[in-house]
Amino acid sequence: EKLLERNIALIRENLRILLDWAAEDPHFSLLPPKAGTTALVQYDLAPESVDFCRGLLEQAGVLVVPGDCFGLKKSFRIGFACAADVLREGLRLLYAYARTV
Repeated sequence: EKLLERNIALIRENLRILLDWAAEDPHFSLLPPKAGTTALVQYDLAPESVDFCRGLLEQAGVLVVPGDCFGLKKSFRIGFACAADVLREGLRLLYAYARTV
């Protein structure tokens, strides 16, 4: 029971971190999940999602799933069931990568 409470608290905190990050960047918008620990992020940058996600992984070491895998253009799925500092660093790297495309 304590483990479940800890995990729920972590997921709520990380969702808040993710929502705050998306709200601060005009190139990204977030569709939060109704349940679960992945969110859909849409963007208005040039690369299609497979190219964007491949570049993000190769150049920044951040793994997200291209929206094209779900029939959704210019988007990706991001998981947030991790340590908060890991999420913050991943979002920092994502932000930096997005400035190069």
